[in-house]
Amino acid sequence: MKFWIKIISIVLAAMLALGLMAGCNFVREETEWDRVMAEMIEEIDFDADSSYTGELVVARNAESGEVKNLTAFIESFNKKYPNIKVTQREIPSSVYGETLKKENSAANNSGDYSDMFDVFWTAENDMPVYAVLEMLVPLEYLDEADENFSTDGLVENMVKDSSSEGHLFVMPRDYNQIVMYYNADILAEAGVEEPPTDRALTAEEFRAMLVRIREHFPLESGVWPLDAYWNWESLFWAYLKSFGGELLVSDSSGALSSNLASEESYAAYKYLKELNIDTLIPAAGQTALGQFSAGNAAFGFHSRAVLTGMLDADMVDNVGVAPLPQFGDTYTIGAGCSGYGMYRYAPHKTEAWLFLKHIVSEEGQEAFGRTGNGIPVLQSQLEDPNAGWRSFTHENLLADFDSEVYVFAKDTAATSTRDYKDLIRTDQVGDIKDEFESSVQYVLNYTDSQNYLADSSNRKSMYYYLELADKRIDRVLAR
Repeated sequence: MKFWIKIISIVLAAMLALGLMAGCNFVREETEWDRVMAEMIEEIDFDADSSYTGELVVARNAESGEVKNLTAFIESFNKKYPNIKVTQREIPSSVYGETLKKENSAANNSGDYSDMFDVFWTAENDMPVYAVLEMLVPLEYLDEADENFSTDGLVENMVKDSSSEGHLFVMPRDYNQIVMYYNADILAEAGVEEPPTDRALTAEEFRAMLVRIREHFPLESGVWPLDAYWNWESLFWAYLKSFGGELLVSDSSGALSSNLASEESYAAYKYLKELNIDTLIPAAGQTALGQFSAGNAAFGFHSRAVLTGMLDADMVDNVGVAPLPQFGDTYTIGAGCSGYGMYRYAPHKTEAWLFLKHIVSEEGQEAFGRTGNGIPVLQSQLEDPNAGWRSFTHENLLADFDSEVYVFAKDTAATSTRDYKDLIRTDQVGDIKDEFESSVQYVLNYTDSQNYLADSSNRKSMYYYLELADKRIDRVLAR
């Protein structure tokens, strides 16, 4: 029963004193989080209803999509809790993470948390950094303590993506898998047919389309056949797996090591490097759909999260969407989520928990879906044929824009970076992610067309950089 956490401190103290557990031969050692959360649970009113009066401060970045998303959540939240005043703390996107960490450090140094935010937005890729700094509350304690709440109705893989080492550090708000956007006007001008929405193009079909676009639009035209942020782990992880590649492998003793210098990985990096050599894609690290949003690319890879920002830029008149191509022998699609976490020293804990619960409620998820920026993480909303996310429209979308593409093959092809992150400690995640992403940038930007297939003794070879990435990741694993 969920009330057990409310008395965990008393029970554990008794067990430790007696040195036994009824019916068992072991003692569960009380952790620091057990003690912290037992105290926090006493401060939260789990029976708060619509008459509850209070305040809430939510931090978010300044991207237009996040403005819409949080506004939708707050407006629907205040319909349920009209007496809770919600304040948005906007932070410039370029310094968002650093600002959160600096504010946390300053509050820790002073011991004064009264002006801190209660809840803050984070992508699951950044969550481990905040968890290591102990900025996030492990929400499973609150889930267990609250008789009226459960994460059971959420997409299971997104709950896992929001967790680390058994702790749920973020309330996931969305299910996002990567899709392929296309500029129908550029395709038409190049005489290229629009891609199908009911199947994935093969790697050969897709490359042929890119070549035809480049032939029609030479490099000096400023038009790119494909705009993709390849050194984004959510995209590249699934791409690597489609070729049979793995980032980490274990030996017979269970010891982990990096595995980028493998034949499967070589095949994945080789395909990508040859797109780069033929000027079908820009160099890595240059843009996160910036070229496509500016009307300068035929195709772009990203998730639903960027949709309204791209459309509101008003640079592409006819945006379509199709499934990602199948690059290797196995069809895989990168999937992940973002969400909101409760700050460990939140000044308004009851209000923060009410808000986090609202995010994944029917009302919250429907309001979020109608923004056009995300696919619900609540399973019932995800499957509802009449849910708002399926009916979103915009003047710059094609008339037959198919929102079902956002859940194409999700049960068979979606894969998450949690596959490798579950193998390592939370404090190792950030550094390994950085090295993994850097390996893509190294191969695309630092190798050349004459030497990219040379052996690892050549610093212009992709083998050199993949072996270098392996060494750096192995150092992180060893610490």
